[in-house]
Amino acid sequence: MMKIPLRPLSRALFIWTILLVVILGSFVFVILLTRVKSQTIRQNIQELSKDVNGYQRIDTCISLLYVAENNSRLFIITQDSAYFRSFTSQLQTVSNILTEFETERNHRPSALSGLVESKRERNDEFIRMKILVDSLFALSVQRSEQGGQEPAPQRPAIKVKKTSKVDSVIVEDPQKKKRGLFKRIADAISNKGDNDVTKEKTKVIIQRDSLIIPPMLPRDLDLSRYEEYNRVKRQLNDAERRLLFLNGELFANLQLTLKTLKAAEEEKARAVRRLLLSETSDEFEEVNLLFWAGAMVVMLMTIIIIRNLVKLYRNDVTIVRYASMATEAAKQKGEFLAQVTHEIRTPLNAIIGFSQLMDTQRLDGQEKESVDAIQSSSRILLTLVNDLLDFSKLESGKLTLQYQPFNPVDAVNEVVALMRVLASEKNIEIEPKIAIGNRVCLLGDEFRVKQVVINLLSNAIKFTPARGKVVVEASLDQSEGQKKCLKIRVKDSGIGIAPEHLKEIFEDFKQIGAASAGKPGTGLGLAICKRIVELHGGKISVESVVGKGSEFKIGIPMTVAEKASAPPQVRSTLPEVSLADFKGKKVLVADDTKLNLVLMSRLLEKHGLAFDLVGSGDDALDRFESGHYDLVITDIHMPGMDGTELTRHIRRSTDPTKAAIPVIGFTGDLSDRDKDYYAALGISGVLNKPFSEKEFLTVLSHAFGTQGTR
Repeated sequence: MMKIPLRPLSRALFIWTILLVVILGSFVFVILLTRVKSQTIRQNIQELSKDVNGYQRIDTCISLLYVAENNSRLFIITQDSAYFRSFTSQLQTVSNILTEFETERNHRPSALSGLVESKRERNDEFIRMKILVDSLFALSVQRSEQGGQEPAPQRPAIKVKKTSKVDSVIVEDPQKKKRGLFKRIADAISNKGDNDVTKEKTKVIIQRDSLIIPPMLPRDLDLSRYEEYNRVKRQLNDAERRLLFLNGELFANLQLTLKTLKAAEEEKARAVRRLLLSETSDEFEEVNLLFWAGAMVVMLMTIIIIRNLVKLYRNDVTIVRYASMATEAAKQKGEFLAQVTHEIRTPLNAIIGFSQLMDTQRLDGQEKESVDAIQSSSRILLTLVNDLLDFSKLESGKLTLQYQPFNPVDAVNEVVALMRVLASEKNIEIEPKIAIGNRVCLLGDEFRVKQVVINLLSNAIKFTPARGKVVVEASLDQSEGQKKCLKIRVKDSGIGIAPEHLKEIFEDFKQIGAASAGKPGTGLGLAICKRIVELHGGKISVESVVGKGSEFKIGIPMTVAEKASAPPQVRSTLPEVSLADFKGKKVLVADDTKLNLVLMSRLLEKHGLAFDLVGSGDDALDRFESGHYDLVITDIHMPGMDGTELTRHIRRSTDPTKAAIPVIGFTGDLSDRDKDYYAALGISGVLNKPFSEKEFLTVLSHAFGTQGTR
């Protein structure tokens, strides 16, 4: 078979495929890296898009402090508790905002909350002292009026406007445990009062004169008490001034600190934005580089893939071309083998035919020995030709199996009986061991099964020394249903096969041990056996020990049939034909080979038949139309008009008697498919060259309607 040089190209394609896989893996890595970079950019953009409300909260604290300052001053002036509650609530809000802000700044220490708490504490103490002093002064004035003192000298009427105001005086329980400063600051921020504090309402009268005239004091008013009142009032005014001054300083410090914080936060935000924008720019640069790298990788992969596809296309074209060449070579080889075998069969047919026509009874010993040598050589040559022909059919797929019911016991026994003649020449014993019932019928190609067994027995006899032994075993497995497995074993006591040759024993043209044994052969026998067994769906194997012999095993699955059919007539024994059956018969013989015509004339003349000999199909048709014949024998393959075309003209004859004349064809290349084709054309029988006298008489008897032994 032609060797196709595709292996280096296949290796190169494999390497290219691995390279493509690596490149694809790298490209996937680049894509994943790009994905990570894109995720980082997305996170940075989300961070930049967040609404940082630190500035708003700082501005809120500043505005709340301004409002709280105003509410504090208004409460001191008007003594309206609503301003105090607003002041306390605003300070609590500022404190909460600052506490939250400090928490967000990772718990950094800050004095803002402390300043707010200090302001709240000082303001609460001042308010309590102011209310207590005003209440004491009002009580002192009321007691002086109730003492019955004489009124002061009358003065001109003065328009006086009196305003009554009710103040709540907080009186602490003297038994209450003194609280600490921090707890009092917490209570002040949360506006929480003690449960044990007693609240009293005191009516305070404030005079608002339309004239700037000092109020008249009672005559009996103690000046020392008045001076004490003025002293306390001055102290309160001083305390108020100090409180307001402290309040101003506190607010100034708070505003300065908050402005500093605001500036720091703004600078931090700008720094963060600059950093994020810088990182984003770097990431975009990397993404851009990765994009171009990916584009280059894609271009490179595209070029490689296109190049690889071109190579694959060229490889496919090469494979198709070599496959076509191999197919054509196999076809030509088959045709060549068929032509060679046909050409060999033609002279071989003459050799076998003429040797059989010799009357061995009239020959002396030396002449008889020569004829036997010719016949023996002819049989060997015929075996070789048959092997070549079968191999050519198997190679071209022209060999098909003819499934018919047959008896496996009879088939094996016939082969054993046939091969015993060959084995007796070397005093080799053939022992059959058949474990199959005599009535078992199988569906298969009996002729091909026999051919396999004949080849195995022939090899066993060939490589077994004289006085050896060959055992043939046949059995059926116990499978369920109609499907059985025909198992045949051929075991010899020959030279054996080396273990290194067991795997190649069934290869074409292999002659294992033939050279050492001095046995000629084509090396096709076992190869043909293997292919025939595989056509049946079976298996063949061998076990061998050098110096002890070999054992071939075959297993062929077959279906159990109802009954066996009669064997073909061409494989039957010679029927008992009487010369009277051919008396008065005239035969027309057409063949382009002169030796075949001479041989045919000798056979026909021997059995008393009249005949005419022609060398072409055209001459045969002219003789047929002008004369009268009882039988036409023609070579199927002839130049010009061949045997099939001649048969068509005979069957189309206008004379019904002539159209019904039997036609016998002979050829050197006959297959089962050809038999059906020739039968459909109207050929009554076909002889495969070289044929024996027995086969010729059998077909001749059938053509003339004589019933022979079947």
